Amino acid sequence: MKEFSTFIQKFYLTLIQGDFNGDIKIPPVEYDAFYLSSIHRQRCFNHYDQKEYDLDFIALTRRPNDKGERQYIKMVQNVLRQGHSSIDRTGVGVHTLFGEKMEFDLDYGLPVLTSKKMFFRGIVEELLWFLSGSTDVNVLKARGVHIWDDNTSRTFLDQNGLSHYEEGDGGPIYGFQLRHFGENYKDCRTVYEGFDQIRYVLSLLKDEPWSRRMVINLWDPSKLNEMVLPPCHMTYHFKVEQERLSCILYQRSGDLGLGVPFNIVSASLFVYIMAFLSKRKPGRLIHFLGDVHIYHNHVDALRTQCLNSLYYFPKLHIEDRNQQNVEDFQVQDFQLCGYRSCSKIPMPMAV
Repeated sequence: MKEFSTFIQKFYLTLIQGDFNGDIKIPPVEYDAFYLSSIHRQRCFNHYDQKEYDLDFIALTRRPNDKGERQYIKMVQNVLRQGHSSIDRTGVGVHTLFGEKMEFDLDYGLPVLTSKKMFFRGIVEELLWFLSGSTDVNVLKARGVHIWDDNTSRTFLDQNGLSHYEEGDGGPIYGFQLRHFGENYKDCRTVYEGFDQIRYVLSLLKDEPWSRRMVINLWDPSKLNEMVLPPCHMTYHFKVEQERLSCILYQRSGDLGLGVPFNIVSASLFVYIMAFLSKRKPGRLIHFLGDVHIYHNHVDALRTQCLNSLYYFPKLHIEDRNQQNVEDFQVQDFQLCGYRSCSKIPMPMAV
């Protein structure tokens, strides 16, 4: 099968949700060269062991001119081979390159990495938290998401000149810049006005879909010293292409081990949400990165990840409850269909 794999344009899989000792193995297939074109689940009764099983009937179609996850793997390999070693803010040290790019066609699935298992619910929770305008990390903690804990701890705040914030206050970070740009920041409990960049872009999508001004900018130099961390993913430029909504994301700083895999999914979800609200289909995510780096204590884990199998990207289903605004979405509205991946790969976060 392997020698003829490049000629295969479409094939079908039946995945049985259970543990079995099979005596025949399927030869290796480059699953990431295909996209999930359809999936259907059906519950069936097995007369052999008198049990019921869920069966997923999957159709995979070869993706045309789209590199999928291999772009990420190649970027990791390039940084490891060609990046220069440098000191950094955290003191851990990094291998770094400057000026990289990835592109994902969202028609071929949601780009959730398959070379390691991703915390999808946590990504959705964080994005909806951003979109709500909140900067209170305790909201995420209450939902079992702890990715911002270390950067808003009492120790971190005190060491970075932010002792006037209560623990869990992120300062005027992503959510504040999205929904209250230009406003003066006091604390995470204050109700703010300011300029709502999301409503601005949604209004252009409705009234002037040809506009070249559908840009969200999260970089406010006057507020950087008030933030626990300046924005890494900082500029979103939306464009309607033949009724598909595409986005260019510029990210000034990209932690390839932990941050970038989250950022790819989060930005893609953002495109899906904006497309949903403007009654369009998601198009492309073009991801430009400035400083791309691998922390020295992530090197071994990423080398392991680069050797792992790659699968097709899953499909995203958004429950249509007639949502009219970004605030109307809930975590349970987002469902991954057909997600297969390798196991988790732990990596410590540099603070």
